[in-house]
Amino acid sequence: MTSNTGNSFIWYKNGVALTGATSLNPYLASSSGSYTVANTNGACSTLSDPVNVTATNSKSYEVTNSVNIQGITTEAQLRVQTPGSGVLSQSIVYLDNIGRPLQEIATANSPLGKDILFHHEYNNIGLESKRYLPFVVAQSNGMYYTNPVGTSSYINSPHYLFYNDSGSDPTKKIPDDTNPFIQTVLEKSPLARVLEQGGTGSLYQPDLNTPSNGKTTKLAYASNAVNEVFKWAITDNGNLNYSLTRTYYPANVLNVTITTDAHGLQTKTYTNSYGQTIMSRLQRSGSTWADTYYVYDGYGNLRFILPPEAINQININEFSEIGTLPGDVTSGISSTTLTSPGNGNQYIYETTATITLGNGFSSSPGFEVRPFHKRNATLLNRYAYQYVYDNLNRKIAEKGPENDWSYFIFDKYNRLVLSQNPNQRATNEWSFTKYDLWDRPVLSGATTIAGSVETIRQAVANSTVMYESRGSVVHGYTNNAYPNVSDENSYLIVTYYDDYSFKSLINGVTAYHYKNNDLPGQPVSEYTRIKGSNTGSKTRVIGQNSWLWSVAYYDDRGRSIQTISANHKGGTDRVSMLYNFSGKVLSTKHSHAWESKFYSVRNDFEYDNAGRLLRKYHQIGEDPGTRVLLNAFEYNELGQLITKKLHSSNGGSTFLQTVQLRSN
Repeated sequence: MTSNTGNSFIWYKNGVALTGATSLNPYLASSSGSYTVANTNGACSTLSDPVNVTATNSKSYEVTNSVNIQGITTEAQLRVQTPGSGVLSQSIVYLDNIGRPLQEIATANSPLGKDILFHHEYNNIGLESKRYLPFVVAQSNGMYYTNPVGTSSYINSPHYLFYNDSGSDPTKKIPDDTNPFIQTVLEKSPLARVLEQGGTGSLYQPDLNTPSNGKTTKLAYASNAVNEVFKWAITDNGNLNYSLTRTYYPANVLNVTITTDAHGLQTKTYTNSYGQTIMSRLQRSGSTWADTYYVYDGYGNLRFILPPEAINQININEFSEIGTLPGDVTSGISSTTLTSPGNGNQYIYETTATITLGNGFSSSPGFEVRPFHKRNATLLNRYAYQYVYDNLNRKIAEKGPENDWSYFIFDKYNRLVLSQNPNQRATNEWSFTKYDLWDRPVLSGATTIAGSVETIRQAVANSTVMYESRGSVVHGYTNNAYPNVSDENSYLIVTYYDDYSFKSLINGVTAYHYKNNDLPGQPVSEYTRIKGSNTGSKTRVIGQNSWLWSVAYYDDRGRSIQTISANHKGGTDRVSMLYNFSGKVLSTKHSHAWESKFYSVRNDFEYDNAGRLLRKYHQIGEDPGTRVLLNAFEYNELGQLITKKLHSSNGGSTFLQTVQLRSN
């Protein structure tokens, strides 16, 4: 399109003047729309006929537009907005004929308003074996970019030149690198398994000629050898007493993935046909390995974790079982008299044992007497992690090394109702949780419940009242669900949802009302249509007959705009938050009130058109004169943080400290 000669010209797109388009030169339309030009000469003005321009792409694409300001509610209003202006954020994904992404473009998203492009490339079997780093292209319209990595010569491509300009474009602030991509070496088989995984940059690329030279992660695949991996069988001896018997997996029944890191250390992971990890073997150094075993039951539940020290103890003492001892002498004997032990018998004694050889003592070759501490007789209890499940595969007990059992009891809705740790068991104390109709926890605490674990478990299973409602029995709720706890001091945390009727229970409730002048621009009042939101809670102070209340207020989009909480001094802490239309936090204010004292800290935040944080201001107290620029942030053309400046009291002219951030 070309305009005729005149005194002044203004180009329009869809009736809206185009910024900077005031030349008589032809205007290059980069996006779809209806274009006109106004020609003004003195008191005369003419408007050209509209020219409809439709931008075309040969690729299928998906576009996502995010509006960042209020007032844009129609498609017509959306179409005249320019991405990158702060009004509209746009991302476009171009797809190939089978729906795979070819290019992902963040339109005008760089700090200088250019497109940031992620290019995807696939090998001849449809896998992405090379992943290119994003780069900035010389356009701002989101259009498909042709040949970003070249056709025959990558080193002449726009992608390569972006990362290798020898500093000719100082606005980019990107380090030069001849390998701005990540390569993956795949197995030449239908499985196409990863053999070597490179990293970003020339130092971390696979070396196809000398693989050992690459600072990469290498993977190999194998199967287990004979007599290499223990196979554990679980024996239930009753009363949460378990033992494990070991044999070996036959050869070639476990898959082994061997991972070698950049330092040459290996990790071998052994998995069965169900994908469960049976053993993890970690190379600590040289020929030193640490084995961790995972033992499952027939339902696929993880029952035991045997750390390296447990396996080490097993190998040292040559036990055939964990939890029971082989041989003729049982644990606990402190002294005995040996006369004629049988051929090959192995006797195990306490380390403090006294062993007396009787008259005529004789033995056959292979006889051994080994000192043994009785704690080793219970290796599971000392070293292993143990888990127990019910017939619905819910974890009902667990035990860590050198610890006793913890119990968990669920109701018929699979909600955790009771739990007990070893310290609570001495006094029959149980921690409990009660729920409302929507399965939200509303009451929790600790109470004494007599009886065995199984008796209590059955009582929970037999319960017919499954939830609590708002009421007046305990802390604004009913007390009908199991367990029935009438002592209000047995409750530790009470949670309220959906409304603010619970505020009538608060003494000095005025301190917990919403305050609409904490920050300029706050909503005039709190939003009350908040079904499903946590509106308040109170927490008991242990050892005191007092509670700490907390109330939360929201805006009409469900965002938290103010919380008021009691503090241990008897005062209140208030946190107010102000957001922009897109949800970015613009300001926060933390205030602390106690008796006649009042303290506050306010932070304000500024963002660029792409939503990147540019500045953070900090103010102590109510005097604006104390406001300082606490942080200023600078980004490169990819939007990566490269400079962080700290503390300026003159609006950013000078800073006390500057931190430079660089990546290789």
